[in-house]
Amino acid sequence: MLPFTFLARILSSHLSSDKHLTLLFTILEGADTASLRANIVITLGDLSVRFPNLVTPYASKISKRLRDRDIRVRFDLSPICILVVLS
Repeated sequence: MLPFTFLARILSSHLSSDKHLTLLFTILEGADTASLRANIVITLGDLSVRFPNLVTPYASKISKRLRDRDIRVRFDLSPICILVVLS
């Protein structure tokens, strides 16, 4: 499972976020467990508030998760999509 320290490090600085954002989306697309996908989606929501210019180019990848097979991921993603669209 993705360590919490990795997610915290991504949120800590602009340079770290920019460098690891593609890795985060790669992990999101390949994750087997719904809880991991949901945690990454929540992290993306935090990133969209803190660094909206970094997350906005990935809006299409974020919106793909609206068709996730697990309801929890879709539920966590709906307010985040609103944040990304409004930013």
